[in-house]
Amino acid sequence: MGAELLGAVAGSILGVDLDEGAIDHAKVTHASANIRFCRVAAEEFIYPSPADMTVIIEALEHFENPEEILRNVRENTLYRIFISVPLGKTTDKNPFHKTDFVNPDKLGLMMQDEEWYLIHNAFQKMYPGEHLMMVWERRMERKSDVANSS
Repeated sequence: MGAELLGAVAGSILGVDLDEGAIDHAKVTHASANIRFCRVAAEEFIYPSPADMTVIIEALEHFENPEEILRNVRENTLYRIFISVPLGKTTDKNPFHKTDFVNPDKLGLMMQDEEWYLIHNAFQKMYPGEHLMMVWERRMERKSDVANSS
């Protein structure tokens, strides 16, 4: 549904997930002319071209090394990165969670990079806990360098 909502305002969307069932479901229920879905492990994902914006919703907690995912995202995103993660100790409650974001500083430190700066962060209380949302923007002087390197 996230890809469908974004597809209403974006030129093109590429949804990525490892789970074949999730991809099949998305293709049937959320597909449109400007939305594609790809089954691939995030650690192996290669951007077909630099993205204007990358959106990561409730996914980083599923990786033992989310820093590697974020490195790839930073290198292949031109303008903005939106990230949402659950806050707190969730690995003991969800067997699929591999990383805890016990405080907002952890994600901020993972995203720390001289090319990116935080433009917005927010906390959302929802069952069963609290979530952190952050939006990062690439510094203007680097946008053209990334666009020209592709």
